Amino acid sequence: MKEQFVDHEIAVLLKEKGYKEECMAYYEISIKAKKDEHDGFSGPFGWKKGEVNFSKGYFENSGLPDNSNEYWLLCGAPLWQQAIDWLRDIKKVEIIVESGHVDLGYSYHIYYTKDGKSRRMDGFGHDELEEVEYDYPEAREQAIKHALTLI
Repeated sequence: MKEQFVDHEIAVLLKEKGYKEECMAYYEISIKAKKDEHDGFSGPFGWKKGEVNFSKGYFENSGLPDNSNEYWLLCGAPLWQQAIDWLRDIKKVEIIVESGHVDLGYSYHIYYTKDGKSRRMDGFGHDELEEVEYDYPEAREQAIKHALTLI
């Protein structure tokens, strides 16, 4: 079921861009390491820097129960479709993932408005001239990451 939720990298980017919708899961990401006195880094009072925990349960960024602090960053883990809908409805950035020819895999297109002008951006990897074969989940992930750079 975890694969239905955005990964922690995208969850953090969404939070930074203002995503405050209700989520059915969340990530806890340790910012600082803390050793447990009895057995090193394990247990409820010890963790390694950069440790990521995925938990199911209600969460809303910047609302209760967002207990982010100097040790932990907590951020909502929306479903992939929630992230795509939020980009479209709130940020006016639409993502379309589509299949190319059978042997080309998937690509994406991004439609967005900036400075009052509508724009279309094709997503074929980092260089728009270089076509990259993606499977569907990779194309969706790259499209969201790309879209978040535009807002």
